[in-house]
Amino acid sequence: MNIKRCIISGSISLGISLAASPVFAAPPPICTSLPSESALQSALADAVGVAGNGGMGFNMWATIVAVDGTVCAVAFSGSSYKDQWLASRVISAQKANTANGLSLGEGSHIPPGSLFPNGLALSTANLYSAVQPGGSLSPYTDLQKFPDASVPLI
Repeated sequence: MNIKRCIISGSISLGISLAASPVFAAPPPICTSLPSESALQSALADAVGVAGNGGMGFNMWATIVAVDGTVCAVAFSGSSYKDQWLASRVISAQKANTANGLSLGEGSHIPPGSLFPNGLALSTANLYSAVQPGGSLSPYTDLQKFPDASVPLI
């Protein structure tokens, strides 16, 4: 009787655990209009190793972030998670978050007369020249200028 009870209890626990797993969870509603993880993985695999893409030919990670910061998809181009730099996973998420945080979408209440009346989407690639020495964002990349709390942010 005890073995039967353990088997039933274990089966129920496993079923509940699997049902609650993110693998089986539906994507958040804000992500439904964005590319799926499989679409992201396919596009990433197609881009890696293409001559002239500016990369090093390594497998890479990619992340899609919704406008509210929700991570909607994470993919890698190799056949296993170990086929690309593990640190690149976090870098991918940070780049997606940076691009999201520096973009304005439609409905952002952009003032009349703006150069970008329908919004402005920036990627980290768009920021490259601006953060180089002499670029418009260059002064903000030098963390030595903000060494402590004596420099107010507001």
